[in-house]
Amino acid sequence: VEPDGPTPQCNLTTAITGEIIDVHQPDVINASDTGNAYRFIELHGENVRFAAELGRWFMWDGVRWVTDRLHRVPHLTKDVADHVRREADLEQDQDRRRALGRHALSCEGASARRAMLSIAAQDSRIAVALTDLNTNPMQLVVRNGVVDLTTGELVTASIWNTDLVAD
Repeated sequence: VEPDGPTPQCNLTTAITGEIIDVHQPDVINASDTGNAYRFIELHGENVRFAAELGRWFMWDGVRWVTDRLHRVPHLTKDVADHVRREADLEQDQDRRRALGRHALSCEGASARRAMLSIAAQDSRIAVALTDLNTNPMQLVVRNGVVDLTTGELVTASIWNTDLVAD
């Protein structure tokens, strides 16, 4: 799904300072909004992107990145609560198990889900700039792939394609 090679290390930009923070995969993921954003990216990061300049989420449809007009991305946050429940089931430490169980329930709340997406949207694995979309005029997205207009061959996308030619 990643057209430009391996996913870079996660960088979160703080809303207050605009400072880039390197976030490495933690040994233990915290029961927090940031921890939930990390879980969300691990679960769905290959298939979602956020364009801050548009204030819009995109989803991968197998051929191109499409605007999430049906608001499916916020719906995906429910998977994080299920994931936290599975973490709790596997946890050996009883205190942490109980805390994760409580956290799983709190993950279902609207404010926790909004916070999760807000933090995830700033992650370099999720954030995409408008200047990165549709940058190769010699690639034409069709239903079954991308046509390289210089060769006429069907190829794998090498850019963040969003435009689809009608049937």
